[in-house]
Amino acid sequence: MPNLQIEQTPIHALRPQDRNARTHSKRQIRQIADSMKRFGFTNPILTDDNLQIIAGHGRHEAAKLLGMTTVPSICLSHMNETEKRAYVLADNAIALKAGWDRETLAIELQGLIDLGFEVELTGFEPAEIDLILGDWQEASGEAVAPDDQCAEPSESPIVSRLLYEVLSAGRSVYSSFINLCVWNKDNGGMGSFYRSKHELILCFKAGTKSHTNNVELGRHGRNRTNVWEYAGVNTFRAGRLDELAMHPTVKPVALIADAIKDASRRSNIVLDPFCGSGSTLIATEKTGRHGCGIEIDPQYVDVAVRRWQGYSGKPARLDGCNASFEEIAEQRNSISPNQNNAASAG
Repeated sequence: MPNLQIEQTPIHALRPQDRNARTHSKRQIRQIADSMKRFGFTNPILTDDNLQIIAGHGRHEAAKLLGMTTVPSICLSHMNETEKRAYVLADNAIALKAGWDRETLAIELQGLIDLGFEVELTGFEPAEIDLILGDWQEASGEAVAPDDQCAEPSESPIVSRLLYEVLSAGRSVYSSFINLCVWNKDNGGMGSFYRSKHELILCFKAGTKSHTNNVELGRHGRNRTNVWEYAGVNTFRAGRLDELAMHPTVKPVALIADAIKDASRRSNIVLDPFCGSGSTLIATEKTGRHGCGIEIDPQYVDVAVRRWQGYSGKPARLDGCNASFEEIAEQRNSISPNQNNAASAG
């Protein structure tokens, strides 16, 4: 075996291959650069005696992007011209033959997320992470609750006549309009002429930076269109009347969870300023995001908290005193024992 030594080489002295079959997108170069910033330059560039790069073209470009002046390199002086030409291919192709133990991979990714690590630095795209963890949770039977298995009621009046007003309001707040999605339910609701079978969902973007796009035409396993197929209120099933009694306009958890996975990353904050019965809080719990909600009606705050506790198996606690939801409810009920409804603990 040759005695290989790492040296610090001026970055301007390195010469890329004229015939490099491996390509690197700007996005991947950015990912390599981000990884190098966090972990350091852990994988030296491989060169020949004339400082022509044999392996490490992506790292070379990333180092330039970071403004580095020198990089670690190893000279493969023991190789002849044919071997160097072959190794340019072998260095990439052999690595592609490796696979993943999906269960172990999911456990490691979830562990990093739980520790607050920016998990995208591992090189996995947000959509890939959602897919890996989603498959693992389904296989292990984790966090499967009735709330996610059934559709929930929604408003039925046709709102297309208000589309212009909603667009105008949105454009006055957000920087740009992205798309119009249609929730296509499996059965029609009420209507004076045609029965309403859909609801419209307007997608806006805030700020000037590129928005999070986890769909990318199905590149990472998410194949989505702007027509969303989820069951509506008219689907007859067990528990339907209980849901109607809980809240008149509950949305399907699956619909919200998919929308969240389309445009956010694990551990991101998702805000619902009209929290209602808490479907968004359940969807964020399901997808590994941090859900924040605002709700004006104390009764629905209680409904949302109870639903979230039932789904997550975690206790809700009041900020400031750390008392549980049940403790606060008991305390407030004891103050107003004649109330017909349970006191709000929200």
